[in-house]
Amino acid sequence: MADNLLRRVIRQAARMDLEAKVANIYGHTGPAVLSFSWKVKLEEVSTTPERRFCEQCRREVPCRVAKRPEIFRVFGREPVEIRVRIRVCCECGAHLYDAVLDEANFRRAYNIYRRRHQIPFPSRIRALRRRLGLSPEGFARLLGCDAVAVRRYEAGAVPLPEHAAKLRRLAGATPPPS
Repeated sequence: MADNLLRRVIRQAARMDLEAKVANIYGHTGPAVLSFSWKVKLEEVSTTPERRFCEQCRREVPCRVAKRPEIFRVFGREPVEIRVRIRVCCECGAHLYDAVLDEANFRRAYNIYRRRHQIPFPSRIRALRRRLGLSPEGFARLLGCDAVAVRRYEAGAVPLPEHAAKLRRLAGATPPPS
């Protein structure tokens, strides 16, 4: 199975003139038995060019991911500066919408905000609730919110400042996991 997969990857890479990169990563161009690390290496090599619709060009075009500094305002007031990853048209340079990259940019900004204010991360909130032996509804009563808010916090939403203060006290204000 690994031999067939490698052959298919090499055929795709040859079509895109990336055969040299694949050969460099795997050390050959023929079939071989792959270790588990091939999945990580495969993600490092783009075997198909990204194409998206560009409003400016009015057609599907090749695009790339670029980085630039941007300021996010968490809760509409506190600025958090990060280097965002955005998708850009290779032909005209226009910014193309990419939901996955946008979500990752927001997550990065929220994590900086969490660290700055020592707000527990979602996994820590979930672990704290379970350690206390509470359901989302019981934990919500403890925080002074509803169960939907607790589920959102455990899924990644940034807690409101008043809930964050209670979470910090419950968690003992220890630093978040790195």
